[in-house]
Amino acid sequence: MNKFWKRYSQLALNDQPKTNQPKTKRSPREYFPCENSYLTRREAECVYFLLQGLTFKQIGKQLGLSHRTIEFYLKNLKIRMGYKDRHQLLAAIKQSQCLNQLQFNK
Repeated sequence: MNKFWKRYSQLALNDQPKTNQPKTKRSPREYFPCENSYLTRREAECVYFLLQGLTFKQIGKQLGLSHRTIEFYLKNLKIRMGYKDRHQLLAAIKQSQCLNQLQFNK
């Protein structure tokens, strides 16, 4: 019996319809206003740790993510806020003090 018929017979025997709904509800995404844009929770955490002097790899270990994911978050944030490099981005965020009210796990 090939895979198609095996799967078809499993679906035919199952009385309950399949739904594409996730089993658990995800919490709504948090956004933090910053300058003329916003930060997601993860972007805010990445920026916070960068301002503390951590490298991408150290931030990745801290958050349980790959260093490439950290780079991706910051690249998207940099593009959204209109800066050419991350140093301009960090200087602007530090000057605006939009992360002062946030608290993160260290």
